[in-house]
Amino acid sequence: MGRPATPVGTWGRIHVKKLRDKSKGRPAVYEAHARFRMADGSSKQVRRRGSSSTKAEDNLKEAMRDLSAEARAGEISKYTRFEKICWAWFEDFELDYASAGKDNQTPQLYKSYLRNWIVPALGQLQAHEVLPSRCDKLVRKGQAQSYSTAASIRTVLSAVCAYGVRHGAFDFNPVKSIGRLTRPSQKTVKAMTLEQRQEMFAALREYGEKKSRDKNGRKLGPRSQFWRDLPDIMEAFLATGGRLGEILALDGDEIEPTAPTVYLGHHLVRVTGKGLLRVTNRKGDEDALLLRVPQWSVPMWRRR
Repeated sequence: MGRPATPVGTWGRIHVKKLRDKSKGRPAVYEAHARFRMADGSSKQVRRRGSSSTKAEDNLKEAMRDLSAEARAGEISKYTRFEKICWAWFEDFELDYASAGKDNQTPQLYKSYLRNWIVPALGQLQAHEVLPSRCDKLVRKGQAQSYSTAASIRTVLSAVCAYGVRHGAFDFNPVKSIGRLTRPSQKTVKAMTLEQRQEMFAALREYGEKKSRDKNGRKLGPRSQFWRDLPDIMEAFLATGGRLGEILALDGDEIEPTAPTVYLGHHLVRVTGKGLLRVTNRKGDEDALLLRVPQWSVPMWRRR
């Protein structure tokens, strides 16, 4: 009767051999190798080197643990790379969000924090190496940019670690043990005077004209349209208090200069692979608003 096959995700006996003796200025080189049983049932010879037989064997075992976590078809353990846990969580989160009929703006935002902050800082660590101190350091790094950045990093990081707890990668959520974030004190909001508003619009028009030409004074054409639109966009902000995505989503049917009213009932979202989409309701799926706008903004609404 033949010897039973090595179970998937495990490896056989480790062999170590010396490849090079220690010489002047060059360390000794040892190589450890063993056969690993892949997810498809095939066997793969895995090799790792080190400056001693022990280091070579340790390096091989570390590589085997990584392969073992990957071979078990999505199973997560304390040896799983944190990057894998991040994207496994995101896949579930994105699916749940879509199933609820919501737009994918929040998943795309969270994805950007994974891609730009969390995975670069912690992704290559194994789950058991993602300690509260390392999580705290990452959040503090985000706080150096802004409170909202730090808060978002903490929210996403905590959600990923909670997912890891549910799947056996963590005994507890390390983010729950990091320090509290202190929200900066809010500055007093002051309304702009008529003179300040006029001065701002004049400066924006001057700036828009400057940006609509290259360094040789030649007009840039359609590429400069955004800069020429800035005064009207700012006037729409002041007149409605709407968000940028809501202002830019307005069309002629939602403006009634004779009333004068503006209907904020759509907003723009950026979807990967599709670009900008105009979707119903305001940001956060908030209900539409019919707003009475000030008379000084009516000429702009008529022109737009």
